[in-house]
Amino acid sequence: MAGPTQFRHYLISQDAEGNNIEVVRSSEQVGVLAFDSQRLVFVHCHVLLEPLKNRREFDDRARKLKEHGHPRMARLLDAGEDEGSPFYITENVDGESL
Repeated sequence: MAGPTQFRHYLISQDAEGNNIEVVRSSEQVGVLAFDSQRLVFVHCHVLLEPLKNRREFDDRARKLKEHGHPRMARLLDAGEDEGSPFYITENVDGESL
């Protein structure tokens, strides 16, 4: 059995068969459960499936959400682009996703 995949300081959670534990999948993104080895909490790692059309806009929105949040969204912890794939990290909220 393979060990957990690591992305930066996030350890991607896997099931007994070694598959990533997905929390969301849509035509726009895939989100997986991960463990943040710095904060010592579970988080959701979201990877957008399309390249960014406007990197500045993505960075500006992420910065605003990190600073001020949104009352109906999980707290944004990190965002960026890695090897051409845009991503963002949110806190893990217990319960069913809507």
